[in-house]
Amino acid sequence: MSGNLGDYMLVPDYLRRRYLELVDLYDKEWEPYFSKLMPKVIGEGKGSLKYWTVGRMADPQAMAKFYAPDEAIEPMNFPSIRPWSFQTRLTGNAFFRRRNMFAEDFEDGVIDKAHAEMLEALTKMIDRTVEYTLCQFAFGNTTVMGRFTNQDTNRQGVVELAQGKFNSAAASELGGVAWSDFSSGTPPVFKDFAYLKERYKYLANSNPVYMSIGRKTEYSLEINDNLLNRLIRLKDTTNGVLGDYLMGLKLLKITAQTYKEIPNTDELMEGMPGKGDYLELDWSRINRKDMMTHDVGGKTYEWSVIGDDNVGEIKCSYIDEYHKDERGSPTQIFIEQWEERNPRSVWTTAQLEFCPHVKDYAKIMLIKEVAEQ
Repeated sequence: MSGNLGDYMLVPDYLRRRYLELVDLYDKEWEPYFSKLMPKVIGEGKGSLKYWTVGRMADPQAMAKFYAPDEAIEPMNFPSIRPWSFQTRLTGNAFFRRRNMFAEDFEDGVIDKAHAEMLEALTKMIDRTVEYTLCQFAFGNTTVMGRFTNQDTNRQGVVELAQGKFNSAAASELGGVAWSDFSSGTPPVFKDFAYLKERYKYLANSNPVYMSIGRKTEYSLEINDNLLNRLIRLKDTTNGVLGDYLMGLKLLKITAQTYKEIPNTDELMEGMPGKGDYLELDWSRINRKDMMTHDVGGKTYEWSVIGDDNVGEIKCSYIDEYHKDERGSPTQIFIEQWEERNPRSVWTTAQLEFCPHVKDYAKIMLIKEVAEQ
């Protein structure tokens, strides 16, 4: 019983009888955003290769000439090919418990339930790492990207909304304020939207279909008078001003794309959000981080993405031959469990080897400084 003397274990009888009422999973909601837009696929070589190259073709976009019947036809310019290299990287985590831990203290399969919950948390940690890495790719974080690929972001449109800049140059078409800044009047949301859509169509050669927004961005749009004045003529707004679409863009409201830090530290290591704080959230303690945020001048802003559904993929490779034999596809997280004799423990590990691959950065327009948190 020495292992059960913690303050959370002082009432084992009560736990035996009423454990279902005490099981309260805090912060369980998890909403992958980029992972939905970039599905897991088998890497080149049926998942057996960890390194590969992809050629990026630049279309010369020339027009064929008209020729006289006997005139020699001139050859066109060759397409430009830029090879990019990629490599998958291994991520994973583990937990263990003593084989006989709590064996005589609980009934009704509490250990099995706890083990299942720990396994779910284990796989979610990998999913969060994947999502966090995809966020860094969308944001153009060269430190993170350099560990996977030499793919560049030159075709990506980058907007600094609060500064009124597009690709670091002043753009008079932008209002020059964050959508949460009402200090000088109502932010010109429609003007900004029109310009962003036009810039996207210019290089991406397609219509944008969605824009991601965080909770502060959603709130800022909800209280925007210009938005209300326009929408009130189009639909019933008694249940809320902001709908699912705005100026033809589907608004993807990102409300649970978060991770938690180690208590009292800031563990923003490259590609690793942190091990997480075990304490639950309440109004006096917010110990989680939003993934799609960045800091400017001591302020934390939400950033957004405008794009379409053809973003990219998550290339996956097999961990080893056992992964290939047991799971059949490298896109499946490889879970192993084994016992140790000394100490007598049961270990569980989960692993995934992956690499993000953005097909075309012109399809991911980055909007910085959208709303201050």
